[in-house]
Amino acid sequence: MEKAKKANILIYFSIIGIMILSTISHFLFEWSNYNYLVAYISPTNESIFQHIKMFSYTTIIYYFLTFLIFAKRFKLRPQKWIMFPLITILITSIFVVSFYYVFKYAFNYTSMGLDILSFLLGLFISSLICKRYYKNEKFKPIPTLLSIAFTFALIISLVYFDANPAKVDLFYDNENKTFEKVMK
Repeated sequence: MEKAKKANILIYFSIIGIMILSTISHFLFEWSNYNYLVAYISPTNESIFQHIKMFSYTTIIYYFLTFLIFAKRFKLRPQKWIMFPLITILITSIFVVSFYYVFKYAFNYTSMGLDILSFLLGLFISSLICKRYYKNEKFKPIPTLLSIAFTFALIISLVYFDANPAKVDLFYDNENKTFEKVMK
């Protein structure tokens, strides 16, 4: 199997890998006995922001680990590979937030199944975009340092907004009626 096809498999496997890591992350705060350090990488309530935080970190971890493990063997192109977490987080966030708010405010309907479907759709569409971006030479990668800077800016934003949630719907946990961390 040629190297490009193996890279495609890693991109498609990201859907499963990120889903598994996100599922683990979803419960990590509780499993850690509400450890304050774990709270920075794991959801601490049921708000939309906390779920974006959950899959953002797991996406970064998935693509970082796959690059470390498979870069030499599959001859992965780091300038393009390093963009995948940003592409995936952006596309998946758009799907998750859009689905949630459209169904909540247009149809007065919320459902965990719909939330999971929006997450899967976001991951699927982002993997298609990543695959196309990776194999198409017309799409020039942005400089590696800029990609790393965007990733760190994203992480800093997640940490900041986790510690200082704005009093808007994105940060509100409807289930527990709070903006704060929930420790049961």
